[in-house]
Amino acid sequence: VMTGTFSGGTVSGLTHLDGDFYIEQSGWIIMDGEISPDGNDYYFVNAHFSGGAVPDRSDIGIARKSGSAFNKYANSETLMASVNTDRCLEYAPSISSDGLELYFTRLKLCPLTSEILVAKRASTLDPFGAPERIGAISGFSEAPSITADDNTLYYHMKDNGIYTIYKVSR
Repeated sequence: VMTGTFSGGTVSGLTHLDGDFYIEQSGWIIMDGEISPDGNDYYFVNAHFSGGAVPDRSDIGIARKSGSAFNKYANSETLMASVNTDRCLEYAPSISSDGLELYFTRLKLCPLTSEILVAKRASTLDPFGAPERIGAISGFSEAPSITADDNTLYYHMKDNGIYTIYKVSR
């Protein structure tokens, strides 16, 4: 994962994002990531590929900023226990401005379907609860992105062979 400064339409000062959230084994990559609006947490996706176009596994984790690095929360697996599954792929995290709502994509492999879910928690110290599907979204949709005011959710969906950006609002 790289980081840099975006200004005037260009990115400068590219550097490797330091941290202990990487899995340093063959086949593992960071597939997605989002830094929280306050800049302190990094929601990342560890994904494992073994030769196919779709990962064998992908799970969302959380790392906390420490100096210039992001290090995995010691209880990241506990915080995400209701979000990640063994049978599906979870990816494309988007966190609300208060850190209490996590929007993400869940891909079911057999049959191949996707859904956009939201998992909520009472405080940023608590684990996320059981995810719920966003009922207003149907079809093969992916990659939610919540706005800073937490009122609009953008996502994409393949429509007649073309990826199109859609939105839903509260």
